[in-house]
This record gives sequence, structure tokens and C-alpha cells, in this order.
Amino acid sequence: MDFFELFSHPLRLQIMQYLAVNRQATTKQIAAAIPSVSAPTVYRHINALLKEGLLIICEKREIRGSVERVLAIDEKRMAEAAEGNIENTAWQYAMSLYAAFRQYSLREDVNPERDQLVLSGCVLTITNEQFEAFGSELSALLHRYIQLPPEPGATPREIAIAAVPIDTHAADIADHPKK
Repeated sequence: MDFFELFSHPLRLQIMQYLAVNRQATTKQIAAAIPSVSAPTVYRHINALLKEGLLIICEKREIRGSVERVLAIDEKRMAEAAEGNIENTAWQYAMSLYAAFRQYSLREDVNPERDQLVLSGCVLTITNEQFEAFGSELSALLHRYIQLPPEPGATPREIAIAAVPIDTHAADIADHPKK
């Protein structure tokens, strides 16, 4: 299955997002985390991800005569699937970000101000050298906070950063349409 097709289904994105946050989970745990979809449907999509090698079985446990699988994302396979294909990589990134915002919006207690929801962007017009310095500083700042041990009451937040060169001619046209 094509990478785009594989991740064009929102349920597969939810499965991958759940595993990205929880690192490992059983199929039963994943199905319980997505109650709006029947367990057989979740299992079918998990099997599609397993078949494509994007999920791996970390452990098999025998429970009351049946086998329970503990699953995880195959990070190496994910990287290989996206490698060299910037369109697939960008689509996967955008869809996982969309899935996080969608999941948040479906909660009953949505309060963007209280939850400090941020959706922002800006354009930097800087040299490659300045951008490298910016990236190093940003990386150091993120690393400092990633290293912090979780505290009681701490809220996990997904921080997404993208940097895309902008075609200045296209931007000029968008900013100044023909009259």
C-alpha cells in the first residue's frame, strides 16, 4: 500500500498517534482508547499497519487461551518509508498534527485558553547561517525542556515545528493579486 493511502485514513493516524504517545500498547488498549470505532475495525486497521511493517509486535502474551500482542511503531521502517519523499513526509507530519488538534477538539472540556492551545506561524527572512544558529538555539531550548522529569499535574503537549522555504515570487502574487 502507498504511504499516502496508508495514512489517509484518520483511524490509522489515531492508532499511530496513540502509540507515539504511549510507546507500546496492546490491541485491546488501542481499541479502548478509540471508543467511537468498533474493536474489529480498529483491529483491521492495526493489521494493515502490521502488514506494511509500520507496527511491530514487541511481545506476545498468552491470556486465557488467546494471544495478546503488545505493539509499537517501527521507527526505522517509518523513517525508511518517508525517506527521500518529501511530499509523504510533509503529509504525514500535517496529518499527525491535524489528528492531535482533532482529538483535542472532540473532548467535552475543550478550553483553548485554559489549555494554552497554540497554533501560530511566522516568516523569518534570514540567511542560511542565521537559520542554522536559530535551529541550534531552538534545539537547545527544546532539549532543556524535554529532559525535565514529569511532575504531577504536568500536561503533555505536542510541539510541532516546520520550516519551509517560500517561493517569494508566489508570495508576491498572493499578497498583490492582479487588478
